[in-house]
Amino acid sequence: MAHDTNPDRRRFLAGVAAGAAGAVAPAARPAEPAPRAPSALPPTMQVAAAETGTPTVATSRIGGVPGSDFMVDVIKTLGIRYLPANCASSYRAIHESLINYGGNRMPEFLSCMHEESAVGMAHGYFKVAGKPLMTLCHGTVGLQHATMGIYNAWCDRVPVIVVGGNDMDAAHRPPGVPTFHSAQDINALVRDFTKWDDTPVSLAHFAQSFVRAYKIATTPPYGTAAGSVTATWGRAGSPAPGSRPIPCRSRRCQSSCAIPAGPCRRTRRRSCPTQTSPISTPT
Repeated sequence: MAHDTNPDRRRFLAGVAAGAAGAVAPAARPAEPAPRAPSALPPTMQVAAAETGTPTVATSRIGGVPGSDFMVDVIKTLGIRYLPANCASSYRAIHESLINYGGNRMPEFLSCMHEESAVGMAHGYFKVAGKPLMTLCHGTVGLQHATMGIYNAWCDRVPVIVVGGNDMDAAHRPPGVPTFHSAQDINALVRDFTKWDDTPVSLAHFAQSFVRAYKIATTPPYGTAAGSVTATWGRAGSPAPGSRPIPCRSRRCQSSCAIPAGPCRRTRRRSCPTQTSPISTPT
């Protein structure tokens, strides 16, 4: 094949320059898509006021008096200042009553990220202040998370009252997770390292059981006590006036006192916190 021995230098350089210019030329940009409409419109003034304002009309929360309000009355008689717990649906009724009915005072609900840390806070508080606290757990799974903290309190002889939420009534228990996380006897998980446990089946039973748990846990040698509550106890009810006496917390008084507003008939102490729950008629 014959080769050109005398190429045109200017033509060669011009071709090289043209090729380099084409290589560095910017590519054409694709057409920009049309702006996307927002997925949610900004709230109107009425919606913003409803979300941030304070209701001016007092309305009933569930159309009656929730039984969990009575449970809060029972807890308040024992002078428990704080309640560290990991929020859960299985004790939603008592959680709501603690905040809205009890004013989040005595006890004050402290949100925790884990059940073991909640029990650890109750453990440490007793070591410093010498007063017991209570905690709430979500059914079987929450109580399993709390077991190490309960065991530590048991070994250290620290009184901690542990209450687990448990939906036992299949007639009112939702299917799915609420059923999976319930059990016939959730206290069996911690029975080997608790001083006493009980499974109340009614509000009156809860009053007696909770006060007894407090007495037993705070009687030397100290120890942990466990119990359970039912989520459906938050439903509306209309108890008769004086039909739900709160038991006396005195260790020498083993049952409810006959005179709710007077002194304990056994200890004769005016400071006995025995009283009748103010819950009497539906709101």
